[in-house]
Amino acid sequence: MTVLLGQGTALWFLVAYRLNLCTLNAGKRDDEIMPWHPPSVVALALVTIVGLSPCSAVAQSEFLQPKKSIEEIISHFRAEMDALVEKAGGEARVTLALAFQLCDGLINSLSVAYGDALGKTFDQIDQQQQKFFQQTDKSLEELRKQVEGPVGEALYIAKTANATIADVAFWSQKPMITRVWPQYIGPANMQDTVEVVINGVRLHAADVPAPVLQIGGRAFGGVVTDVDLKFSVPRNAFEILPQKTKLQSGTISLFRKSGSWNPFAPAFDKVDFGVMFTVLPEKLATFRTHATVYEDRIERRNKVTKPPVDTGLQPGWGPHRVPECVKPDQDFKFDLDTISLKVDAFEGRKHKNTSPSINIGGMSIKDGIKLDSVICFEAVARTGCNECWSRTSGHLEVSMTRKYREQQDRKPTDPVEILWSKQSSVSYIPNAVSQLIEIDFFGEYTKLMPLNSSESFGFIKFEANSANRLMLIQPQHVWAPR
Repeated sequence: MTVLLGQGTALWFLVAYRLNLCTLNAGKRDDEIMPWHPPSVVALALVTIVGLSPCSAVAQSEFLQPKKSIEEIISHFRAEMDALVEKAGGEARVTLALAFQLCDGLINSLSVAYGDALGKTFDQIDQQQQKFFQQTDKSLEELRKQVEGPVGEALYIAKTANATIADVAFWSQKPMITRVWPQYIGPANMQDTVEVVINGVRLHAADVPAPVLQIGGRAFGGVVTDVDLKFSVPRNAFEILPQKTKLQSGTISLFRKSGSWNPFAPAFDKVDFGVMFTVLPEKLATFRTHATVYEDRIERRNKVTKPPVDTGLQPGWGPHRVPECVKPDQDFKFDLDTISLKVDAFEGRKHKNTSPSINIGGMSIKDGIKLDSVICFEAVARTGCNECWSRTSGHLEVSMTRKYREQQDRKPTDPVEILWSKQSSVSYIPNAVSQLIEIDFFGEYTKLMPLNSSESFGFIKFEANSANRLMLIQPQHVWAPR
């Protein structure tokens, strides 16, 4: 099959190639990034076929009704986007930074592409063009779910937004922005200048003013080509936040010669695109640790022997002995310092004399046997005459102890600040059954993870170092130039 590639089709392939390259390079280190080389026609066609195959059908939104005007639909999209920006919490502003940029880019692309057709109704555009609006609506719905629910990966947005923008750029002859970088504006204490890079098509034309970037009420010129704009913006043009992140918008103004026949009309038409960034605060995070540890415990019990050992009333000299040996309860040991032999009954008789002093026996340890595992004692009754009688009765009282280990939740440690500019560490907790680190990002949201694991959250890499029994905490400067 012969394929004829005109100027418009070649531009379509060029946009597709650049978008796929940006997607492939997203999140990679400097040494992993695939370079930009002008591709051949065949390579462009392959990239387009593989990377931008048609998406499956998108469900019709209740708002996208046949008689709704394009102006009403785009205004609705913009209001939805503004509401999501207002509602987004800290985790959404960080985790969904790219999704916010892409959705904002979709709305901007539609606004520019249909700037001359705002009065048309939805049923007056063809099915392919309707699909652009359906995909934008679906992307906003996905973003809303992420903002209002548990924050995760906005996969649908990442999958379809670039392809949709490329489609619009292909059939529209208006300037189009396809990518804005960076997603994040670093803290003011870490950078003096922000390098803003804008990719797109038809970004600049001959004999018109150069594109202008407006941030924080200030305007900036830059280095411009038809497909790239580069601006060096002072960091203080963006908001400086002590704590908490913020979505900040700016405007890219592109210019074209006016097509008006009115001699009083401006000589140039201005095309504005909104751009969006997540601004990071000066304070990165704090952490504190939680631990459940084994702690040594001692259980103490008192043992009283019952019934008492009793010699009974015995005649004569004696001695009359009644021994007994006792063991502690299971898992316990005797505390030998607490041994106490108690006399319950002590009698002596001689004729009519019943004085206890006649009994010269008592309670005693038998044969010196007193160990933490066994104690032997005896009751002894004896007198100094044949006509005498004696009786001794008594018992043993002693403490027993059991050593054991018990799990105990420790009070969380006081918060420790994590600085953007400094690597830090936290040691493992001795005798820990479990140990967790809780990270508070920007004073807005928290993450909890095992202290002895490795993971990356937001702008911090946590790396377990088992050999030294500590966790390394390494801030990541993801806004650094690439």
